[in-house]
Amino acid sequence: MTNGTRTNFGIASLVLGIVGLCIIWIPLVGIASIVLGILAIIFGALAYWGKNRRDVFGLAGFILGLIIIILVIISIIISAMVYVYVSGMLSPPPGGIAPNIAWTKDNTNYRITITAGFSSYRYASSSSVANIIFKKSGVNYYVDSSYSLTSIESGLCTAPIQAGNVITGFTAGTYQVVWEPTDKLLGDITFT
Repeated sequence: MTNGTRTNFGIASLVLGIVGLCIIWIPLVGIASIVLGILAIIFGALAYWGKNRRDVFGLAGFILGLIIIILVIISIIISAMVYVYVSGMLSPPPGGIAPNIAWTKDNTNYRITITAGFSSYRYASSSSVANIIFKKSGVNYYVDSSYSLTSIESGLCTAPIQAGNVITGFTAGTYQVVWEPTDKLLGDITFT
């Protein structure tokens, strides 16, 4: 089993390390290199530290196995980051798309009830930066923290837009509902 400073475990460890290092770069097949890396580490440890063998091939295989595992972990992290970036998972609601919201109006009480909301969108980004604006006769109205219209752009509601929210404070006339980040018209509301 022993030939000088070489053992079968040492040779196997070195071969597994070299093969694993070569295939790690092949798409889809490269994931198998993690198994080869683990085996190279195990065999390398047995060859180098087992019963005082000090097999240099085992040490080399052990080191290659560690390198493979580190490279696989790095490639998984990079792949996950690319996927998250491409899919937009970490992005705030996309600026080019307005929220899909719907409402019903109550002409008697001059209010609207949100019937379909999109919880990752908010009425305002901060207490002074509106996302939804109701425009009437050249005046901008915002949703304040009590879900009432105001022409003052402070103390705004920063809660998510959700079905069931009731917005009050409208008066007779036509309002344009605008998604401010993209200046997209979401619809008109006319109170008589």
